[in-house]
Amino acid sequence: MPTRAKTVKNTYGTARGRRAAWVDWRWIVLLGGISALLVFAGQDATGTPPLGTEATAATGTSKGPAPDMDQARSQDQAVAVDLAVEVVDTGGQRAYVLVLGAMASGLDDAALTFRSGQAFDFVAVQDGREVWRWSAGRVFHQAVTKRRFRPRELVVFAHVWDGRDAAGNPLTGPVEIRAMLTSDPPVATEPVVLDLP
Repeated sequence: MPTRAKTVKNTYGTARGRRAAWVDWRWIVLLGGISALLVFAGQDATGTPPLGTEATAATGTSKGPAPDMDQARSQDQAVAVDLAVEVVDTGGQRAYVLVLGAMASGLDDAALTFRSGQAFDFVAVQDGREVWRWSAGRVFHQAVTKRRFRPRELVVFAHVWDGRDAAGNPLTGPVEIRAMLTSDPPVATEPVVLDLP
């Protein structure tokens, strides 16, 4: 007669247990692939705005007649950020892997100041209003820290979102996903628009 411990031990070899390990392996490969894409995309990032734009998202500096030395120095130490969103089917349900990548865009290290333990945030906006925020309901320690970003060294922040609003209702239609480093000042990516079924 098997003991309770032996029965529990035997249940780990079921197909259900193996499938869970396989799904975990898929996530690792997926996130690794997205990280590699962000690394290759970020190697050419300069942190400078395209011609005709008014501001740079990476530095928060605005276009003016002649930048002073402090503004020029902050542009040299800009942090390039990018957002990638991957749709994944997980057993009949859709999930969205949100990945924020950041690295120094110049040749030198760049440092950003953070006013709390929160380093990043993801936001979903539909019809001009915020419907979901990753940091909502989370608690972060309160300490001013300075985080260093190095050139050609990608820092990745990721979250798997279920496509629901803050109340838990599934969203449909176009949804704009935004990502940002919560530094002072914040460093935001260009939004990505998803068309949810």
